[in-house]
Amino acid sequence: MKKFIVIFMILLAMLSNSACTFNLNHYEDKLYSDKVLDNYVDTAKSSNPNDFTRDKAIEKALTMFNAIFSTNIDRSKVSEFVNLSKNSDNNFEWLIIWDEPYRKEKYECRIDPNDGKVLFMSHSYKISHSNKPFKITTEELESLALPLIRAFDIDLNQYDLLDLKRGSKKIFHTPIVSLVYLNKTDSKNKIIIEIDYERKEIVSYLYLY
Repeated sequence: MKKFIVIFMILLAMLSNSACTFNLNHYEDKLYSDKVLDNYVDTAKSSNPNDFTRDKAIEKALTMFNAIFSTNIDRSKVSEFVNLSKNSDNNFEWLIIWDEPYRKEKYECRIDPNDGKVLFMSHSYKISHSNKPFKITTEELESLALPLIRAFDIDLNQYDLLDLKRGSKKIFHTPIVSLVYLNKTDSKNKIIIEIDYERKEIVSYLYLY
């Protein structure tokens, strides 16, 4: 009986320690983001930089993953990382990552805190693909990208599709195919959509400007 009580107390202590560690990590992450946000407010381009807060960034990421990837992320069942930091271009952005280690899946989203624009989204997973080449038309690829194009209200008339020609089939040797759109009037503005044709799924979205 004494051994059972000792074992129970050890397990309880381990669980308590894990919970405390999680809460502290979450608190430190939020605190760090808030501190960076204070610095960001002083140098932000937007007249109302506080309009797009951490909570709004999380809410938008969840909404867009649901709209584009048909995924309802249960935050209680995934590890979560949310932070406001500078990217390689020295611009601030919200970085949000949800990781499901048991399913070997990861969701990542980057959002501009100036206006809430989604700059990057991806759904990565570990899965084996066949190595057989396949033929597919550009129209078929664009039909798979349609949920994303609609969700972001992208006017494709403003963009030229690079590398791929509509109305003809092309042989691909990898199941991951990229649709690259270049803005007709702004060469810096580019949209890249990656599609897993074998699984008929969008893999990632990148907005450059």
